[in-house]
Amino acid sequence: MTAFNYYKLGGSLEYQHPTYVVRQADYELYEGLKNGDLCYVLNSRQMGKSSLRVHIMKQLKEQGIQCASVDLTRIGSHVTPSEWYGGFVSELLRGFGLSRKVNFGTWWRSQEFLPPKQRLSELIDDVLLT
Repeated sequence: MTAFNYYKLGGSLEYQHPTYVVRQADYELYEGLKNGDLCYVLNSRQMGKSSLRVHIMKQLKEQGIQCASVDLTRIGSHVTPSEWYGGFVSELLRGFGLSRKVNFGTWWRSQEFLPPKQRLSELIDDVLLT
């Protein structure tokens, strides 16, 4: 292995990259998520949060556990609540590979009698958990 492909600047390290260092957080996050616990990872920039996500998602998927990663920056910050929840639902569908199976626009409009927060709950209950 050369130095060219050994080191990686910026972004997350792919699964089993030789420079990835397994930390206590890896074990704690994996076990917590497997147990259905609410887990969060807080740290400053460039400290391995994204690489941790990549590794944990790979391990969970190997155990048959469905995972999705949602990039909240894609939704934006100057949006209405309806736009924010709509963007979040769209990202969830994309993250779980359901964009082609579920027509987001049709589904979202069919739920317009509900407040945006409840639409998200309906999506989780009726689409993601079925």
